[in-house]
Amino acid sequence: MDYFERYKKVNTSYGITLSQHVIEASRQSAARSFYSSPTLTGVKVNGESAKSVVSVYQKDFFDRTFLLPPDSEYAKIGNYIEHRNYTYLIMKSNDNDIYPNLYGKLCNEDFKLPTEKKKIKVKGHNGAFTYRYEYEYENIPIVVDVKGYSISDNAILPLTEGRVIIYMRYEPRYLNHVALNYEFELFNDTYKITDIQLDKVVGDEGYIALSAQKAVENEYEH
Repeated sequence: MDYFERYKKVNTSYGITLSQHVIEASRQSAARSFYSSPTLTGVKVNGESAKSVVSVYQKDFFDRTFLLPPDSEYAKIGNYIEHRNYTYLIMKSNDNDIYPNLYGKLCNEDFKLPTEKKKIKVKGHNGAFTYRYEYEYENIPIVVDVKGYSISDNAILPLTEGRVIIYMRYEPRYLNHVALNYEFELFNDTYKITDIQLDKVVGDEGYIALSAQKAVENEYEH
């Protein structure tokens, strides 16, 4: 066995080829560094306990980056990560299996998603019965933004007054309850949905972008 063959035998303990060895050695090195990090902390991903190295995002104090262990099943866009009683929506990923690093934007409000409609029998003042509808709601963490991307200016610009963009985790069932012109309460005002964008959804993973504007009351209604 010549020198090169002996070299390959020693340095391919993690795989058949040198390339596999380098990848696996990098993966194990990343795992050791991750689990020995002094800033390693507990988080919850979609309600499940996990570990992460959490850092303040360089461009915004309120947002965070989350480094996860190699090959983490939680390294997905659209996940919710809870950290220190705050919830973040994962909106970007470096797409690196060995050093999965995620960008999370702080969820600053909840969206009341109507999940069930019930018809209730009610007795009126005159003793007659009538019916009304009651709704059950699920609170979904959302990111409410007053800025949007302008293609013509290639920049992030403020939206016109009364308009917002809402980002929320994608789940197929959400679309069964949210439609165009659906009205909802936000920041003590009534808004209605004007657009539903799914371009950040691949397969069943990602997040929904809802464009909304303040609902204008009809001054002629009494």
